[in-house]
Amino acid sequence: MLAGLAFVEFSLKLLVEGVDALLAAAPRRRLTVTERLERAREEFGERWLTRNDYMKLFAGISGPTASRELAEASGSRSILRKGELNRAKYRFA
Repeated sequence: MLAGLAFVEFSLKLLVEGVDALLAAAPRRRLTVTERLERAREEFGERWLTRNDYMKLFAGISGPTASRELAEASGSRSILRKGELNRAKYRFA
């Protein structure tokens, strides 16, 4: 019975390794600006957020990209802004 269990454990280990390798090799689709803003809205709701909060939520984007997206959303009035430059905070309207 133990030999059967060892084989199952071995098989599961190989299966997990194979799935991990497949996921690592799979190309990831980049989110659009609209998708990122919607995801941020879901995450933060009515709470105030900073550019750094936004960047933590989307680890692959740069500081300038985060700033630009938040500024554009603020300009279109879909997000409220208070403060200036690196002290700015945002909240979804």
